[in-house]
Amino acid sequence: MAYASFDGLATILVNGPSFKVTTTGAVKRGELLNKEWAQADASAGGGAAVAVALEDGASGDVIEVADWAVLRKPSTVATGGAGTAGDHGGTLGDTLFLSTTAGDAVEVIDGSGIYQIVGQVLSTQDVLLKPSFAPGDFFEIAEKITSALTLDINDSGKAIVATGVVDIIVTLAATAVEGIFTVINGSQDGDKLTSISPNSVDGISGWDFTNTDDGDATNTKATSKAGDYLTIMASGLAGGVKVAAGRGVWAGA
Repeated sequence: MAYASFDGLATILVNGPSFKVTTTGAVKRGELLNKEWAQADASAGGGAAVAVALEDGASGDVIEVADWAVLRKPSTVATGGAGTAGDHGGTLGDTLFLSTTAGDAVEVIDGSGIYQIVGQVLSTQDVLLKPSFAPGDFFEIAEKITSALTLDINDSGKAIVATGVVDIIVTLAATAVEGIFTVINGSQDGDKLTSISPNSVDGISGWDFTNTDDGDATNTKATSKAGDYLTIMASGLAGGVKVAAGRGVWAGA
């Protein structure tokens, strides 16, 4: 069972610095909010998350929000009065991403738009929501893919987020095509292998890669982490492409 949002029902266990804001839309306790104090939304043109709502509010209400918060899914009481610990369905240690469903976080990226890491699953009951803008944690324009893709000039400047449990190969454009290309492993830790493959007569230099023609950069499944990424720069000149930035364990050839 995948992580399910429980906004509006959340118990706030602990939170970071809090402050009062005036909402511009209806919000619920435990939802992620954007800089206009409405529900954050990873859809294209949506608003990145900057805070967590600590209480419910209608549009125009003054509510308390925080930079981060630990939320607990409340227990349920069965017939007869037996209590059962709340279970949000998430897997311990998994990364949470901003969802295209406004205000929510997800374990599996659910659409193209904004890419943002917003928290982590702490236990079957508890989650940490902490929106991040750190390098590699946030890209304004991202495209979700679940199968192989060959990049072209139209992909320059975007973050290509490879997600799912199937191994995915992203093939780079030939070096004659200038551009800056970012590929992210958007799956959970150890779920799949993500590979970046150059043109057959090109290599990838940097990061101590050997720059071998047709040699892939691989984010090996066993050591992969959600959010591992490489940014590749192509100058349009012969001789291959080079790594401009990245995170995680990538093996070059």
